[in-house]
Amino acid sequence: MITENIKHIFENWAEAKTENILKLPLSGSPRSYFRLTANNKTAIVCCNDDIKENQTFIYFSKHFKELNINVPSIFDVSKDYSYYLQQDLGEKTLYDILTENNFVYNQKIIEIYQKTINQLLKIQIIGNQNLDYSKAFARPNFDRQAIIWDLNYFKYDFVKILDIPFDEQRLEDDFDNFIQLILTEKNCHFMFRDFQSRNIMIQNNEVFFIDYQGGRKGAIEYDLVSLLFDAKAVMPINIKNNLTEYYLQEIDKYAEIDKLRFTKLFPYFAILRVLQALGAYGYRGLIQKKMHFISSIRFAIKNIAEILENYNITDEFKNQFPELAKIFEHLFFNSEYKITDTHEDTKNFNINIKSFSYRNGYPADNSKHGGGFVFDCRNLFNPGRDSRYKELTGLDNAVHNLLETDNDVQIFITDIFLLIKKVIRKYKQKDYDYLAISFGCTGGKHRSVYCAEKLNKLLTNELKNINITVTHQNLTTKI
Repeated sequence: MITENIKHIFENWAEAKTENILKLPLSGSPRSYFRLTANNKTAIVCCNDDIKENQTFIYFSKHFKELNINVPSIFDVSKDYSYYLQQDLGEKTLYDILTENNFVYNQKIIEIYQKTINQLLKIQIIGNQNLDYSKAFARPNFDRQAIIWDLNYFKYDFVKILDIPFDEQRLEDDFDNFIQLILTEKNCHFMFRDFQSRNIMIQNNEVFFIDYQGGRKGAIEYDLVSLLFDAKAVMPINIKNNLTEYYLQEIDKYAEIDKLRFTKLFPYFAILRVLQALGAYGYRGLIQKKMHFISSIRFAIKNIAEILENYNITDEFKNQFPELAKIFEHLFFNSEYKITDTHEDTKNFNINIKSFSYRNGYPADNSKHGGGFVFDCRNLFNPGRDSRYKELTGLDNAVHNLLETDNDVQIFITDIFLLIKKVIRKYKQKDYDYLAISFGCTGGKHRSVYCAEKLNKLLTNELKNINITVTHQNLTTKI
């Protein structure tokens, strides 16, 4: 039914029969996106059961487009607002460019960030003109209630999930004081709300914005700190400082602001944003088991330490918000995601990951330790039963992309990753240096291969001083 609906709305616009439909990888939201093509035309269909969220995005998009702000055009909308057709801005995000450049902030990257800041100022200040905030999705203003939600997001979906000790009343007192400080800034501009590198598209050397449906009227500092303290963007502090100066220089073209107040409140807005992000990482990652949110936790904690140190507010913060400061200390030195290096991180560790077919029996482990983990992938969706994928393997992009969008597969591999990471830590403490991990499925070509490759990537990105060998017993490829 969904396929027919999205084909219908696309074909009315394209005036041609659909040639290809590609479901895009899952993001942090329940929205589903599809790329459709026909006669060299391409567009994106968004499917979302939250009608109010859709209506907000469509309204904001049309408003910003009329003001020549770089957002996607809305081509068509279903009668019930459950899906809509929008401009295809390609696949390249700012985060993708950072990844391609190994997070080296060269002049090209800096120029992209400067273009991003210029567009940000347009959407914050020009986009604010005659915008009807009554149509905002969550809340029309970034007021006390909105800040309470963010702080409680951090408390309930991160601090309590990790079982970090704290005094409830003292933390609530800190929250009240923190809110009072934040609200000394005026809410008089459009606040994008989730302004981070994955929501910034790069097309034809131009910067475009997506996912601003959570926008509302708010303080001007919030979006800039969201951009600069984007957890996995790992931006060096000197670049953050330079881009902040660039923002304050460029804002004079659009509006007059109190720059002294901006500078004083900037680090506190940065901390607030990181706390909100940690709440999201806890909920989307630790609860919903979405891997890229979990892998962002360590970077966010490092951001807090950097903010306190770089802006020289450590003592001031401890005096004003003592219970929150205690939670930070725990994260820095005692939690699973602590920012300090430990002795165990210096030890080399060897991992042998295999994929296999149960038809041929369990793989042999000829190491001196023997054993290890064997995970059964046969409970997962099997691409091999679809003629389009039958002759492919988990190494092929088509199979990889298909399984990347399957929620059951992502929860399965995330649970395994969290388990293996803990086991490796314990093994290092015992001076063990080896672990075998095997993934089995019926044919040993699709699910098991994908899971082996995915775990390899997750472990490589997260852990230091590990040597991983990946072997696919039913393929000829050895990595």
